[in-house]
Amino acid sequence: MQKILIIEDDELISNELKNLLDSNNYSSIILNDFKNPLNEILDIKPDLILLDINIPYMNGEILLKNLRESSNIPVIMVTSRNSDIDEALSITYGADDYITKPYNPNILLLRIGAVLKRLNNNSDTLIFKDLTINISKGIIKKGNEEIILTKNEMIIFSYLVNHQNRIVTRDELMT
Repeated sequence: MQKILIIEDDELISNELKNLLDSNNYSSIILNDFKNPLNEILDIKPDLILLDINIPYMNGEILLKNLRESSNIPVIMVTSRNSDIDEALSITYGADDYITKPYNPNILLLRIGAVLKRLNNNSDTLIFKDLTINISKGIIKKGNEEIILTKNEMIIFSYLVNHQNRIVTRDELMT
């Protein structure tokens, strides 16, 4: 299950986001400590961040700029600021997408899915249900558990995952 960190100071909005994400098979965490958010982010190690620009103690764009110095975690800006300057600045600092409030929950979910899919396609990692599969290392992870497969086991397993919902013949696997 992919972990999404919500960095939003409005409690109502952050709880709505959490409910939306949790009900759509994401694991979500709300950041509550805005005094030192960078360390919190790096400790949590989320798969994606939903970041508001207007947060206490530090502007979200500056937080994004600082985050990019040490991490490539995907970030979607979810903010009430709708100026072209804020959007351009956020993208320049490394945001992967920019959504203004009020937002359509379905569109937000589609954009989250697109960013995560793009991230997964750029690596040799597959996500299948609650399993993370690292093809090049031959490792399957579920939570904190790891299973190491042989090269042939990984080839067969990844083929089956990529061709799910259909019958795979023995000849296909042998090829």
